[in-house]
Amino acid sequence: MNYKWLFVYLIFFSIFQFYGQASDQFYNPDTKFLKAVNLYTDQSYKAAEYEFQKLKEDITDHQLLGDIYFYLASIAVRTDANNADELLQYFTQHFPTHPKRTLVYFDAADYYFSNKDLKKAQEYILQVDPGELSPSEYDKYNFYLGYTYLKQNDYKKAARLFEKLLNSDKYGKQAKYYYAYAAYKQDDFAKAQKYFDMVADDANFSIKLPYYKADMLFKLQQFEKAIDEAKKIYDKARGNEKSQLAKIIGESYFNLEQYDKAIPYLKAYKGHKGRWNNIDYYQLGYAYYKTGDYDKAIDYFNKIINGNDAVAQNAYYHLADAYLATNQKMKALNAFKKVSEMSFDPKMQEDALYNYAKLGYELGNPFENSSEVIMRYLKKYPDTPYRQELEDLLVNSYLTSNNYEAAMKLLEKNQQTNTETYQKAAYYRGLELMNEGKYQEAKKMFDKVLTQGFEPKYRQLSKYWKAEADYRLHNYEAAKNGFEDFLSNNDYDFLKESKLANYNLAYTYFKLKDYQNAAKYFDKFIQTQPDTKFLKDSYLRLGDSRFASKQYWPAMEAYNKAMTMKGADADYAHYQKAISYGFVGKNTKKIDELNSFLQKFPSSKLVPDALYQLGSTYLVLNREQNALQTFDRLLNKYPNSKYLPVVLLKEGLIYYNKGQNDLALNKFKQVVDKFPNTPMAHQAVENIKNIYIEEGKADAYANWAKKYPWIAVSNTELDDAVFASAEEKYFSQAPDAVTELEKYLQQYPDGLHRFKAHYYLAQLYKNKGKKGKAAQHYEYIASQPQNDYTVEAVRNLADFYLQNNQWQKAIPYLERLEMASNSPDDLIFAQSNLMKAYYNTKQLNSAIDYAQKVLNNAKSNKQMTHDAEVILARASLANGDETKARFYYDKLSKNASGKIAAEALYYVAYFQNKDGQYEASNKTIAKLTKKYANQKYWAAKALVLMAKNTYAKGDAFNASYILESVIKNFKQYPDIVQEAQDLLKNIKEREARKNEDVKN
Repeated sequence: MNYKWLFVYLIFFSIFQFYGQASDQFYNPDTKFLKAVNLYTDQSYKAAEYEFQKLKEDITDHQLLGDIYFYLASIAVRTDANNADELLQYFTQHFPTHPKRTLVYFDAADYYFSNKDLKKAQEYILQVDPGELSPSEYDKYNFYLGYTYLKQNDYKKAARLFEKLLNSDKYGKQAKYYYAYAAYKQDDFAKAQKYFDMVADDANFSIKLPYYKADMLFKLQQFEKAIDEAKKIYDKARGNEKSQLAKIIGESYFNLEQYDKAIPYLKAYKGHKGRWNNIDYYQLGYAYYKTGDYDKAIDYFNKIINGNDAVAQNAYYHLADAYLATNQKMKALNAFKKVSEMSFDPKMQEDALYNYAKLGYELGNPFENSSEVIMRYLKKYPDTPYRQELEDLLVNSYLTSNNYEAAMKLLEKNQQTNTETYQKAAYYRGLELMNEGKYQEAKKMFDKVLTQGFEPKYRQLSKYWKAEADYRLHNYEAAKNGFEDFLSNNDYDFLKESKLANYNLAYTYFKLKDYQNAAKYFDKFIQTQPDTKFLKDSYLRLGDSRFASKQYWPAMEAYNKAMTMKGADADYAHYQKAISYGFVGKNTKKIDELNSFLQKFPSSKLVPDALYQLGSTYLVLNREQNALQTFDRLLNKYPNSKYLPVVLLKEGLIYYNKGQNDLALNKFKQVVDKFPNTPMAHQAVENIKNIYIEEGKADAYANWAKKYPWIAVSNTELDDAVFASAEEKYFSQAPDAVTELEKYLQQYPDGLHRFKAHYYLAQLYKNKGKKGKAAQHYEYIASQPQNDYTVEAVRNLADFYLQNNQWQKAIPYLERLEMASNSPDDLIFAQSNLMKAYYNTKQLNSAIDYAQKVLNNAKSNKQMTHDAEVILARASLANGDETKARFYYDKLSKNASGKIAAEALYYVAYFQNKDGQYEASNKTIAKLTKKYANQKYWAAKALVLMAKNTYAKGDAFNASYILESVIKNFKQYPDIVQEAQDLLKNIKEREARKNEDVKN
C-alpha cells in the first residue's frame, strides 16, 4: 500500500475510534468531517480546504479542531500555498500535545522529497523529533536528511547518516553507494572502494562506478590503471562524463610524460562548466611543447593571460622557450620578463632574468634600458657564474644605447680606463656633448682620450674635434694649433675628418684675419676635390682672402670659379668680382660686371649694394646722368635702404655741381628731415648753408634752420671730442668704457654719434653677459630710421629673444632681418629661426612655408636642414597632411639621432600599423627600443603601439603583458598609461568572451 494512503487511512481510523462517543453528526460517514476527509483523500484539496474551513468555525472540541488544522496545514503544503509555513507553525504551537504534531513535519518533508524540492524537504525534516519516529520512519528520516546533505556537498554529515543505514533492508544498497560516494569526495579512497565494490553488481549503480574508480586511481597517482579503467567506458560515455574521463586519461598520460598520447584527450576535455582554467591551458600547451609543436604550444600558453601562480610562471617560461625555438625573440623577451617577476620558482626566476638581460642586450629592450636590467641581475645574483660575461655586455649596452657617460663610470669603477673601450666611450661622449653645444665639456672628454688612451685612431680623432670645439668657442688660436697638430699626422688621411681639416684650418686663419694663410689652406682643400657645396664655399672664401689681401686679380679668379658652379652665392661671387675690378682701376669693366649682375640676379639681396656701387662708379667717371638714374633706381626700389642718406647727399652734390640748386636743396633737406642730427645731416646742413649764402639768401637759411633746434645749438667739435674719448676707451677695452659711453649719451642724447655709442654699449653689455641691458641699446637702434647699425641690432635682438624662447617677440625682428639684410648668412639665420618661431607659436602654415624655404636655401647647414625636416613632419601631421608627414618622418628615421630619431621611428611604426603592416611596425619599434632605449616617452608610446600590433596578430598574452609593463613602468606619462589601461581592459573583455567556449 502507498505510504500516503496508509497515512490517511491510519488518521481516519484513529479519528473514528477517538470520537466513538460523539454526536452522530461527526461519526456518520455522511457527516461534513468525513466528507472533507474524503475530498482530501481524493486529492480535491481546494474542496477539502473549503469544507475544513467551514467546520473549524463550528467546532469547539480541541482535539477535533487540531485534526482540522492538521488537514489544513497538509493541504497548504500540497498546494504550495504561501501560508503553509504559517499553518504548520500554528498547528504545532496551538496543539503541542496532539499525537500528529511530529507527523505533520514528516509528512511535509516526505512530500517535498518526493517532488525533489530538497531544500524544503531538509527544512521540514530538521523540525521532526526523531525520537518520536518508528524504526522504519527513523530510517527514512536518516535517508532523507543524509541525501540532502550529500546534495549540499556536506559529505561529512551525509556519511554519518548513511552509515546508520548500511544494514537497512530498505535503504542498505543506496546507503552503501552514497556512503562510498561521500568517502570518495573526501579522498578516503580505501573506504570508497570498499563500499563501491559492495554495490558493483547492482545495475542501478554500476554505470557510474568505473568513472569513480578511474578518478580514484588517478588521484592515487596510479596513472596506468586509471587510464585502463577510464577507457573501459570512455567510448560509450556522453556529455560531461565523457569530458571528465578525457581529462583523467589525458592528464594521466601527461603525468606519465607520454605527451603525444595525452594531447587528443586533453583537447577532448570541455572544461568546468564549459570553460578551461589556466592548468588546462598549461597542460595542453606543455604537451605540444614537449612534442615539438611550438606553434600550438604558443597558442595555448598564450591563453593564460591573467596567471600569477606557479603554473603561470612555468607556462610563461616554456612559452619563452617556444618563442626562441620559433625565432620570435622579441616575444621571448616579453615572456622571460614576466617569469623574472614571479618568485614561485626562484631558480626559474633567476634563469629568466638572465635570459631577459641577454635578449634585451641583443634585441634592444622596449620596456627598460638593457643596461639597467643587467645591473639588476648582477646586484640580485652577485655570485653568478655569468658575472664577467654580463659586465662586458653591460659596457657594450651602454655604448649601444649611446649612454657613453654611464659606460665611462662603470669602466672607471672597474679601473679599466686604459682600454680601447674606455677611449671609445670618452670619444663618443665628446661628440655627444659637441652636438649639445657643450664645447668646454666636450674638450674635457677629448683630453681624456689624449692623456689616458693609447688607441691611435681615437687620439687622432680627438685632436680634430678638440680643435673644432675651440673654433666654436672662438678660441681661434687654440683651434689653429689643434688643426695643425691633427694635419701633422699623415697616417689617418683616410678619415673623413682629414678631408675637412684643411677647410677648417683655413676658416680659423680667416677668423684670425691671417688672410695669406687662410688662402693657402683654402687652396689646399680645393686640391682634395671636395664635394660641390664645400668646393664652392672654398672658392668664395679663397676669393675673400685674396680680396682682403688686396690680391684682386687672384681674388677675381677664385670668384670666377665659384660663379661657374652657379646655385647659392653665385650672386655674391659675381658682385665681389665686379667690385674687384674697381680696385685694379678697371672701372669700365666694373660697370659692365655690375650691370651684368643686375640682369642675372634681379632678386638678389645684393641688388642695393650693386646699385650703389654702380652709381658711385658712374660718378667717378663723371657720368653724372647715369649716376643720377642709378641712384634714383635705388631710392625708388629700396626706400628703406641703408644707402638712403648717402645717396641723397650724392644726388644733392651732383645737382649742386650742375648749378641746379633747387633740386640740390630738395635732396639735402630730405637728409636733414629723415636723418636728423646725424653726421650725414650735418653735412647736408653745411651744403644747404653754402647754397643759401651763394644765392644771397642768408635770412632764408636762418629762417629754415630755426625749425631744427639741433642745428642752432650744435657743437660738432665738442660732440666729436667727447665721443672720441669714449670710443678710445671702447677700443682699448678700458674698464670705464661703459661709464664714458653712457656719459656721452647723457650729454648728447641726440648726438652725432648716438647710434655708434648705443651699439658700443650693447656690445659691451653683451660681452659681460648682461644681455637684458644690451637689448635696451639694441632696441634704441632698431627703433630709429635705417642706419649703419640697424641690421646688427635687429639680428642681436632676434637672437636675444630666441635664447629666452620668447618666440612671439623674436618674430618681428626676424622678419625685419630677412627684409633688411643683404647677407646670405643673415637670410638663412632669419628663415631658419622664423621656421621654429612660427612652429612654436602654432602658426603651422607659416612654419611649413619657412621650413620649405630653409630646405631650398643652399646656405642651410646640416642642422638647419634637419630642423626643417622635423618641423615639416610635425606640422604636416598636425595639419592632417599624412602624406607629407610620412615622407619626412621616414627620412628622419634614417638620418636623425637621439630624441628625434625615436620620434621618427615611432611615427614610421605608427603609419605601418595604420596600413595593417603589423610585423613591419613591430620591427621598427624593436629598432627604436634597441637604439634609443633612453628616450622613455617614445619608448612608452611605441610599446602601446606594439601591443596593438601584437593583438591584431592574435597574440593576447604578449599584448596584455606589454600593456601591463607600460602601466607599471611609465607612470610619469599619465596619458600614455591611461591609453594602455583602456586597451588592456578592452583586450581582457574580448578574450573573456572568446573563452566562454573552449577552443580545441
